[in-house]
Amino acid sequence: MRTMQQHPAGQEAGIELGSGPGAPRRARHYVTGVLRALRAPQDVTEAAELITSELVTNSVKYGRACRVRVTVKVAGGTATITVSDSTPYVPLPVVGAVGEEDENGRGLFLVEALAARWGHRCAGTEPDDGTAVWAELPPWETALPLPAPPPPQPHVPKRLAHQGRWGRTRPDS
Repeated sequence: MRTMQQHPAGQEAGIELGSGPGAPRRARHYVTGVLRALRAPQDVTEAAELITSELVTNSVKYGRACRVRVTVKVAGGTATITVSDSTPYVPLPVVGAVGEEDENGRGLFLVEALAARWGHRCAGTEPDDGTAVWAELPPWETALPLPAPPPPQPHVPKRLAHQGRWGRTRPDS
């Protein structure tokens, strides 16, 4: 189920997914589609895509829920991605050292590197309500600015463009 709501503080969109192996891909496509529709800069959209993939992958891999909810909230030039499931809340592991040969354990390093801030919380009012992990993207103002448009050129009617300062010019004799 997809929803898009207008809030006084910004816009929020969300989707519920199954917890199967295709959930990270579907979540990535959904989040990038929302951010592109809101005209987010490409670097913000690309960071959101990777963060979403990592958070949903962790939810699918380590959570015990059968549904995952992905929410994108945009307010004041900042997007926050939240991935929640019904797995009872427990504090997440701290980002730690990963060996060169380790095949797993780099996802939260990527989230920490790409997000302005991130964290986790109880998805509801009680620990049994589930777990939510969120990541706030850097403000859009920090993205590379678009090039300035060229200054407006004065409009000269075509018929006057071929005339000299005093009217029609005489051909040289």
